Formats: sequence, C-alpha cells, structure tokens
Amino acid sequence: MRDLLLIVPSRGRPASVARLVQALGQTVTTEAELALALDDDDPTRHEAEGAARSSLFPVSVYQGRRQTWAGWTNDIAVRAAPGFRAVCSLGDDHVPLTSGWDRLLLDAIEKAGGTGFAYPNDLLQGYRLPTAVVVSSDIVRALGWLCEPSLKHYYADAVWKALGDEAGCIRYLPYVAIEHHHHARTGQTDDTYAEAQAHWLPDTAAYRAWCQTRKNADVLKIKALQA
Repeated sequence: MRDLLLIVPSRGRPASVARLVQALGQTVTTEAELALALDDDDPTRHEAEGAARSSLFPVSVYQGRRQTWAGWTNDIAVRAAPGFRAVCSLGDDHVPLTSGWDRLLLDAIEKAGGTGFAYPNDLLQGYRLPTAVVVSSDIVRALGWLCEPSLKHYYADAVWKALGDEAGCIRYLPYVAIEHHHHARTGQTDDTYAEAQAHWLPDTAAYRAWCQTRKNADVLKIKALQA
C-alpha cells in the first residue's frame, strides 16, 4: 500500500498546476502520487496535463465530464483510497513550502492511533480551517466520501474540522506550511473563483443541514474506527 494520494481538481489554471507540481517535487518525501482532475470541456486541459507530466513527480490525470471541485475530489478519493494509507485534498492554488510536509502530517495521524485528520498552516486560515488536509483512508471508506456529498465547493474544510474535533482525531501542525494562494490573500481573482462563488449560498445551506441532521451519525462512524 502506498503512502499518500494527493487529489487536485483544476480548471483554467495550467500555470498553477506547474507551480504546484514543482513544489511537490521539492518537498514530498513519502511514496505519494498526484491525482490531477481536469474537465473535458476545459480549453486549457492539455496545457495543464503537460505541466503535470513535465515533472518526474508521479501523476495520474483524470479527465471526464465537468464536475465541481467537491465532485471530482469524491470521485477520485472513493475509487483510490483503498490503495493508499491516506488521501490529501489540495487546491491548485496551494503551494507546499515545508520539506517533508507529507511525512509530518502522516506521522501526526499515526501517532494519534492511525485514524484521523491532520492539517498544516496555510498562512491564511491557520488553525481555524484545514483548507489542505490529510485524511486516513479508513475514514473515506467508512463515510463513503471525502467531501460531504451535499456540498459543491465550500465548507468541505468546515466538515473535516467538525468531524475531527467531535471525534477527537484532528491534529494541526502550525510549523508545517502549505501556502494557500487564495484571492482573499493575494487579491487576484479569475473565472474559476468567480464560478465557484455561485455555490456559496447553496453550500452554506447544505452545511447547516448536515450539522443538524447527519453530523452526529458521521462522527459515530469515525469513532467506531477508533474502538
């Protein structure tokens, strides 16, 4: 079983893919693989694939009908989780800075019993939200998802934080940096950010509904893994 699958949906950002792959090659120390998801109607998909394959870093490219960020993440996570100790959700606007960040986050989960979540300092949300996260694969198998299925783009990180807090199995490593080049930090936006914004209000409602109706059951599924 390999160590870590890095799931990165991307649309319209081949330069960001190139930046990310370069950073992964410089910082990853475990047996990891990048799963890059591209919509088949993205006019920049061939450029993004070329950028990903230009590095020696192991990469699998998934192309298919257009999906949301959360949809692509779940599609890949559920299929691939059995072959990896853990999965990692990254945006194409994340850039790992700390050498060995992958090993440090995996070790944090292992030290906590092998089931759980671990997340770095993204230099934007910090401890408040795991915008990048490593999740043990047994959680993905137990839940049947990595991103709560009612969500399209937003609040997946809030769900991870809530589950980890309630189950007592989330670890924040402030000394591990994966910088989030989000427009809230850089001031630079694009069409991909603009399109995602349409999901804000529906995802807000979906998150609140999850908290009220399904969160407790999902927490119990994770606690059963710790027994």
